[in-house]
Amino acid sequence: MLQIENNSTKFARVELTICDMLRLSARRAAPLLARRAQFSSVYTPPPSEQRIRELQSTVAALHRAGSYEDAKTAADECYALSLSTFGAEHPASASAACNLALMHKHCGEVDAAIGLYREAHAQYEATVGATHASTATVASNLALLLRDSAAAEEGTLAEARTLLLSALDARAALHGDAHPLASVTRQHLASVLRLEGDVDGAAAMLEAAVDALEADVAGTADSHADFQRASAADDARLRLAGALNSLGLLEKERENHARAGELYEESAALREAALGPAHPDTIASRNNIAENLLAAGGAENEAAAQKVQRDILRRIEAEEARRTAEYVKS
Repeated sequence: MLQIENNSTKFARVELTICDMLRLSARRAAPLLARRAQFSSVYTPPPSEQRIRELQSTVAALHRAGSYEDAKTAADECYALSLSTFGAEHPASASAACNLALMHKHCGEVDAAIGLYREAHAQYEATVGATHASTATVASNLALLLRDSAAAEEGTLAEARTLLLSALDARAALHGDAHPLASVTRQHLASVLRLEGDVDGAAAMLEAAVDALEADVAGTADSHADFQRASAADDARLRLAGALNSLGLLEKERENHARAGELYEESAALREAALGPAHPDTIASRNNIAENLLAAGGAENEAAAQKVQRDILRRIEAEEARRTAEYVKS
């Protein structure tokens, strides 16, 4: 009995010693824990990073307002500060370069925009890899700018084609081969192939894009909640309408006027359903129908083209009358 009590006392002393050690550790750790809590509850970024965030918001607001020169000034400061803060090989610097490139593009300074997009593409490839979504986006933007300025510099179409092929590979890997982003990239690639004279290659790209976008239109209604369904369906229709319009142009150039007419009619119907009868894109599709009929030749086609043109004029006049009535009412 006595032995047991002695052992109990011994163990109690050991426990007391451990408690003392824990209390001592807690007292020493308290300032560190308090400091950690202070930083984790409210993080204040360094002045340079805070300024970059402010400039990003400013650029976005000015861009939405159409103040491209002022947006370019803010974007230029943001890019310079990003480079000095993070270095050239950092996604933040690549993003800032993209924003500045976009402002130069809006201001008509194509060469400056191309140079900045090239910098951004190289920065994204070096930091996040060739198959990242951001890399694919800037590759596509650069390719389209090169395509539209192809006459200014030899070899730009080849560069645009290479960039779009890499964007297509990345988007197909990220989202799936039938994803709308992959289909739109195929449409852009087809436009470059057409300019290069590869009509068959362009047609194959567009046919694949149309097939995938038709499936997307069919599946959109079942894949969104009620409040999203109408907007998503319109977006899907408009993507398909653009691809159909591009394929119609290609078939017209190949003198397949019957097929071109069918494609233009379908494109016009989709745009009218999504945008209305007098929207500029709807009118453009209706005008394509008339132009294709005139290109096909023959008195019957000419009469049909004139009928379409009269319908276009009627739509425009009706829209102008509607807007005038709304203005008077207000």
